[in-house]
Amino acid sequence: MMWRAYLADTMTGLIDSPLDLPSFSWSMSIGDFALTTTRGKDVGEGEASGVRVPWNAIPGSTPSARAREVCADRRSVVLFWRSSWTPEGELGTPVMMGAITPRTDTWLDTSFSLDSPMGILSSRYLVREGTYGADKNGTTPACSAGRA
Repeated sequence: MMWRAYLADTMTGLIDSPLDLPSFSWSMSIGDFALTTTRGKDVGEGEASGVRVPWNAIPGSTPSARAREVCADRRSVVLFWRSSWTPEGELGTPVMMGAITPRTDTWLDTSFSLDSPMGILSSRYLVREGTYGADKNGTTPACSAGRA
C-alpha cells in the first residue's frame, strides 16, 4: 500500500506523469484541503504551503521542460492511494488534487502551494480565447483578463 503523486493538466484533469514527492503531509476538511511537504507548516490553515520538490524529481530533459511541468495554475498535483487490491496498471483511488500556485525556485528545488478545486472556483477569471498563458513565462496579458 502506498501513496502516488502525479502531475496533471489543471483545465482537463488529464494525468501526465508521476511526481516523486520526497515526503508530504496533507489534511482535508469538508470544504477544502491543504498539502505541505515539511513539518510545522500549520497544515490546514490559510497560510499552509511548503511543497518542496527537487528539480531532478520533476520529469523533463531540460530546465525549461521541468519548469513547464510545474507551471502555476496550468498544472496540478494529484494524489492517489494504491492498496494491495488495486489492479495492476491502475493508478489507484484519487484522494486529492490541487493546482500549483506561483513557485519559488532555487538552483536545487522549487517550492509551491496547491489551490484546491474550491479555491480555484473562488477566484474564477473570464479570459478571451487564445490569450490565457500567451505572454512571456506563461502569463496572461492584463488587458485581456477580467474578473468574473
